[in-house]
Amino acid sequence: MDYMKAIQRFVNEVEDQLEDPIDIDQLIGLTYVSKFHFYRLFKAVVGIPVYDYIRKRKLIRAADDLRKTQYTVLDIAIKYGFGTQEVFTRNFKKLYHISPAKYRSCYTGEDRLAEEIASKIDISSIWLKIKARHGNVIVSDQFEKIEGLKLVGIERPSCDESIKTIVPFVQSFLQQVEQIPNRKSDNLYRLCYDITFVGDTAHFKEMVAVEVEEPGTVPSGMRSIIVDELNMIKFLHKGKLFSEYKDAILTTYHFLYQYRIPASNAKLTSELLLEKYGPTFNSPYADDAQVEIYLSVE
Repeated sequence: MDYMKAIQRFVNEVEDQLEDPIDIDQLIGLTYVSKFHFYRLFKAVVGIPVYDYIRKRKLIRAADDLRKTQYTVLDIAIKYGFGTQEVFTRNFKKLYHISPAKYRSCYTGEDRLAEEIASKIDISSIWLKIKARHGNVIVSDQFEKIEGLKLVGIERPSCDESIKTIVPFVQSFLQQVEQIPNRKSDNLYRLCYDITFVGDTAHFKEMVAVEVEEPGTVPSGMRSIIVDELNMIKFLHKGKLFSEYKDAILTTYHFLYQYRIPASNAKLTSELLLEKYGPTFNSPYADDAQVEIYLSVE
């Protein structure tokens, strides 16, 4: 799967539709990459989220119109889909730090940001820069098939913005883990599945669980799940998952999506994200913390 070409195709389509209502889901569908992974790939590679990129391109085009046409500010706001002049002005000032009217009076006829206006994202040049960097995450890529993995644990609705609540969620489960009979190992699993979206924020079911020989009697408040016949690509994170100042595990995921995944031949699906913590895992804040990260693939 050529993820860099997929991103380039997306930005090309965006550029052709800046004056039209953009159906992001439809454009992502043209890339043949799942929404769950596309949003992460795009942000890791391009540096900003999909919605921010589209808004920025619309504003840059709008600025060009302010300099070179006699359209009113309201006409330009409607042309690029901002709905009202107030919404357009608020967004314009975030990018240019002055109002559209002031911008027009200062730069009429000038080719300010001409290079930025003319050139959309060039993924090839970004890719060269990415490949020139050296990642500091220890990673080993390996394809595996998960068969008959029987898990029992607790489940909750979650989303991308709930990163700070993961540790308390896991700790809550660990206080109850002794209730689970027939445990097969001391490995701890975290799963994300049944993914939907609100805007570009992924919402999903999150489960923390342990492996069992057979589900048997499931303790109250818990559920069982079997992961079977699922192809996965595995990556390995070594080092702190969290620290006082940053979420190191997010740095790992960013590194994977920016470099390792685009460099792989795997075609990711949004069926399952799985993290596996071994019996020697003591704390997400420990220097020797280690987690295996599995992403489902075709």
